[in-house]
Amino acid sequence: MMQIAKSTVRPNRDRFFIALSAMMLLIVLVGFSPTFFLHRLFGEAPLPTYLHVHGVILTAWFCLAFAQTCLIATGRMAAHRRIGVASVFVAIAVVAINLVTLGIRATSGRIRGSRWLCSAANSTSTRSLLRKTNKAGDALGSGIDFDFCTGD
Repeated sequence: MMQIAKSTVRPNRDRFFIALSAMMLLIVLVGFSPTFFLHRLFGEAPLPTYLHVHGVILTAWFCLAFAQTCLIATGRMAAHRRIGVASVFVAIAVVAINLVTLGIRATSGRIRGSRWLCSAANSTSTRSLLRKTNKAGDALGSGIDFDFCTGD
């Protein structure tokens, strides 16, 4: 197996990126504590299942970003690469759950306003996709309303 030389240490640059990724993770953890992580302590209503899935996947993404940054900064390239390969699946899950969440929120009238969103939500292809996923979405508590933006 080929050995890769350890990269030149750049302590200031490494500290910057570690601090930046740590700050992003902290913002997620603190910002979503009242409504997601500690919702019972704050007396918040329970979230639908799809939002729990969304929260877990996005939290995993930010944790991975922090871990990857730390691995690079400490010169652990082999571990960084192994986790990087696994991160591809999390990245795909991030895109998928964000599309599902946006579709559910938009079609239920919880996102208001823009004409392009109404056009996208009411397009034939989007409606077809949402109808196909609605069968699974019903199990996730989506309650999709297909009459979104009809008055626009």
